[in-house]
Amino acid sequence: MALPVLPTEQFLWRGFPALFIGIPRYIQCGVVLFVFYQLDQYGPSLLQALQIGPASLAAFLPYLKGIFVSPVVVALWKMASLLVTRYELSSQRLLCRDGLLSRTTEHLELYRVRDYQLQEPFYLRLAGLSNILILSNDQTNPQFRLEGIENGPDVINLIRVHVEQQRRDNPIQSLS
Repeated sequence: MALPVLPTEQFLWRGFPALFIGIPRYIQCGVVLFVFYQLDQYGPSLLQALQIGPASLAAFLPYLKGIFVSPVVVALWKMASLLVTRYELSSQRLLCRDGLLSRTTEHLELYRVRDYQLQEPFYLRLAGLSNILILSNDQTNPQFRLEGIENGPDVINLIRVHVEQQRRDNPIQSLS
C-alpha cells in the first residue's frame, strides 16, 4: 500500500522585523551613554565642589570610560538580533527563525490558531509598521508574535484565509 501524498506546502509570505522597533532600546542606551559621558566629564569637579570625598570614589571615575562600551554593545546586540529574525508564512504553518549565536525555529501549524490580533502602537504607526499577535492551541507556544512588520493588515488577512483553509482541511476539535 502506498503512502498518502501530502499536499504541497507553498510559501506565501516572508518578512522580518524592521530595525525601527528597536528605537526604545536605542533611546535607553543613548541616555545611559549620555549620563556616563557627563559623569566622566564633570564627575571629578562635581566631587570637588560638593566636597564629597573619599579618594577611592574619585579614583573610580576614570573607569567609567570602560563602561561607556556597555550601552553601545546592548544597542548593537538588539540591532543584530533584529537583523537575523525571519518570519515565514506557508499554506500550512507559520515559522519564526531567530537567534544570533544559537538559532531557534518556532513552528506553528495554522490549524492550531485560535485568534489573531493586529496591534499598531503609535510609534510603529509612524513608520507604517505593526505587530501581529497570534493565539493558538499549541502547548509550547500559545502566543506567537510577529513584531515590526510592514503591511500588517495584508499579512493578517493572508493568515486568516489560510487558517480557515487549514481548519477545513484538518477538522481537529480542541478541548480548550
